[in-house]
This record gives sequence, C-alpha cells and structure tokens, in this order.
Amino acid sequence: MAYHNRGRSYDKLGQHQRAIEDYDKVIELDPNDAEAQRPGFFLP
Repeated sequence: MAYHNRGRSYDKLGQHQRAIEDYDKVIELDPNDAEAQRPGFFLP
C-alpha cells in the first residue's frame, strides 16, 4: 500500500518515472493488484 500511495503522489508531482518504479514494485509484491496494472493509470 505504501508504494501504491507514493506512486500516486509522484504522479501528481509530475515525477512519472518515479511513479512507474513504485507501481512496478507494487506489481512485484502483489501481482494481482489490478489498479497498479491498469494501463495508463499514472501516465499523463
């Protein structure tokens, strides 16, 4: 959950690469996290 929330924060700050890294970590820890896997979820 922490990586997910931080990824959202990075996205809102325009730090998209950092957001991607955090969402990749979410998927690594929980491959069934549908929200982290949604294409374009955190990209402008």
